[in-house]
Amino acid sequence: MRITRLIWPSVLMGVLTMLAVFGTRTGTAAPELKTLESAGQYAAPPGAPYIAEEVVVSGIGYELAGTLTRTRGARGRMPAVLLITGTAPQDRDNTVGSSDYRPFREIADTLARQGIATLRLDDRGVGASTGSLEGLSTLDKATDASIALAFLRARDDIDGSRLAVLGHSEGALIATLVAGEDRRLRGLVLISSPAETGREMMSRQFRQRAMADTNIPENMRDSANVLAMEAWDQRAGADKWTGFFSAHDPLEAARKVRTPVLLIQGGADENLAATDADRLAAAFRGAGDKDVKVMKMDGLMHSLLRADAFGPDGAVVAGGLALPRDVLAAIVDWLKPHLR
Repeated sequence: MRITRLIWPSVLMGVLTMLAVFGTRTGTAAPELKTLESAGQYAAPPGAPYIAEEVVVSGIGYELAGTLTRTRGARGRMPAVLLITGTAPQDRDNTVGSSDYRPFREIADTLARQGIATLRLDDRGVGASTGSLEGLSTLDKATDASIALAFLRARDDIDGSRLAVLGHSEGALIATLVAGEDRRLRGLVLISSPAETGREMMSRQFRQRAMADTNIPENMRDSANVLAMEAWDQRAGADKWTGFFSAHDPLEAARKVRTPVLLIQGGADENLAATDADRLAAAFRGAGDKDVKVMKMDGLMHSLLRADAFGPDGAVVAGGLALPRDVLAAIVDWLKPHLR
């Protein structure tokens, strides 16, 4: 019992940390609330060759506020990409905490300059969106993505036959679920996408944490993992999001997709296994998807920030909070021919 008391705080902290990272509401604060009246922060920068239009996508009993970015002066109907955020309450820019890192804003800006429209949305209950994420699973969030695609197809300035979906982390899981049902999509960009079930991922990460934790005696590390998984399973039985995530098999979902796929994974991803992108690619190809590309980016973490963007004290180095140019170039170079 004395050893259990020693181990448990460390293990419990690991469980809570993982829950926060992968999107449950345990200790995860939503971004600062915004309203449509203050949405000027999403406006196009001065002189930009595109328009940033504030839009509202209506669900049943809730509304999703967002920004539709369109190239200024474009002729005819434009191709478009729906951007799907990762876990935890996220605003449309996929803002990381209180930082200035807003990867979806950078992607939208880059694509608009290349003649590709984007739609990015605040999650339910975040920013100017109504409703709540409470009680929603990853599958429920896929419904919101499908509604957003229907919104794009209904617009006169968007070519509904030239749509793609880009998702990051849980957003990649959502995007894969959507593409498995929507065969009209032209492209699927999956960034930092898991290939394991949530339970497999958590077990691997808890084991890694236990092995590295000097507070846990070496002969008790297996027991520490067991305790962590017991806590995880208890949470999965009580929380809809955790339960779905824990059991969901991304490889099974991938086998239902026939859409061209680009997989981007950071070589320094602290959450995924090094082989995740390869395993997903094999699942897509094995089920008959002929157009699948894997890009592994050296030195990039799960957030796609560079590992060397942080100094020894954890502080961000100058210019560190930006999506690397080679990532943006990879997205553009792959999407343009697929959305012609």
